[in-house]
Amino acid sequence: MSIVYKGIPYNNMMKDDNTNERGEEETMPTELIQVKRHTCYRCGYKWIPRSEEMPVGCPRCKSPYWNRPKKSSGNENANQ
Repeated sequence: MSIVYKGIPYNNMMKDDNTNERGEEETMPTELIQVKRHTCYRCGYKWIPRSEEMPVGCPRCKSPYWNRPKKSSGNENANQ
């Protein structure tokens, strides 16, 4: 007695390889997606946001100024 589910023999449903009945390899269709990634100017941490909203702060260093570069102190030329 053989078991058939939706027209597919049960032993074919339990295969672990990616071949069909004719021995041809089957692959899943793939597509490329683009994902936004934020980078903290303070600590350099990079993360993928969970929502479309702009984050309030860096999830690593918690800085609210994560998206603003550090300002120079202005004393860089004074030492020369």
